[in-house]
Amino acid sequence: MDTLTMIKNLRKVAQEHKEDKLFTGQLDITAMCTEVASRLEKLKKYEDLEGQEWLVRLPVKVGDVLYIISDNEINECVVKEMIYRAYRISRKKSGFASCLFDGELEEGVFLTKAEAEEALMKMNESEAGK
Repeated sequence: MDTLTMIKNLRKVAQEHKEDKLFTGQLDITAMCTEVASRLEKLKKYEDLEGQEWLVRLPVKVGDVLYIISDNEINECVVKEMIYRAYRISRKKSGFASCLFDGELEEGVFLTKAEAEEALMKMNESEAGK
């Protein structure tokens, strides 16, 4: 059942039972249906935006730590700012990064230290094999 149908059904139930009380008056089904319908209406707006590709799921948020491979070492950087469209990581010794996001993390940037360590190990192995 889609969200719009659920909203309509909840509104109908709320209207049909607006005078009823269930469980000796402890549960007001009309108020509950009205509240759930209101919340679903808000959710429906987000579903519509997602369907139109207006919503983007970011891989990190401000305050998250990223692990960046630079000069054959792993640097920890705290994300201080996210700007959508052009992606850039400014690597600074002060331990923070400014991320501009356009779909994926840049090569050499990792969400966990373990991923960064594994990538660095593979990079070193491939260079040793040359």
